[in-house]
Amino acid sequence: TNTTPLKYNTLLPSQGYFYSHNADLEFTVGLILDNGFTYFEDVGFAIGTAYLTGLSPKKNGGGLVIPSFFFESRSLIGYTFKTNGKLYINLLGGLGLTVGFPQLLQIGIPINIGIQYFFGKKAGLNITAVDMIGIGAPFFFTNSFSIKIGPIFRL
Repeated sequence: TNTTPLKYNTLLPSQGYFYSHNADLEFTVGLILDNGFTYFEDVGFAIGTAYLTGLSPKKNGGGLVIPSFFFESRSLIGYTFKTNGKLYINLLGGLGLTVGFPQLLQIGIPINIGIQYFFGKKAGLNITAVDMIGIGAPFFFTNSFSIKIGPIFRL
């Protein structure tokens, strides 16, 4: 194998960008009032692979492949449309924070659009898209997008 040692400044560049593909485990706790007002708290962990571009050494099309891991937290408020007691559609916004590697810090405004369908009184399926645009370090302008699919339970 041929390995090139990395210098500290190649991991935290002043130019370039990265994208990553992560497996994400999140937990959401929320409140949906009868009038539709909705408040959610999201907390999650993500781990995967990041692809950094505009860096040397020249690997994988001029970029660098490294592990990535993140802690994510979002506070969201908005409105939920209840169609028939089984189908809920959420439109939420708020404030989000992500810390990890290679994006050390991201503070942004998440937009959350979700659909929940309850098969019975207590359990159902959740499909949600979240896009968080913000600022961060070391990459200044950031955009974090995720799609969540999983079970949902209500009390």
